[in-house]
Amino acid sequence: MDINFAFFAIIVIVSVINIYYLLKKTNQHLQRIEELLSQMIEKKE
Repeated sequence: MDINFAFFAIIVIVSVINIYYLLKKTNQHLQRIEELLSQMIEKKE
């Protein structure tokens, strides 16, 4: 097995994990913002 290929594969795997983690974090923030907005709307009514 080529060393360069193994190195490239590791970089790809790490990148995918990082992207997945960032998306999960972003999704949590979006849910929190939605909750805050719905609370504000409820208070106005």
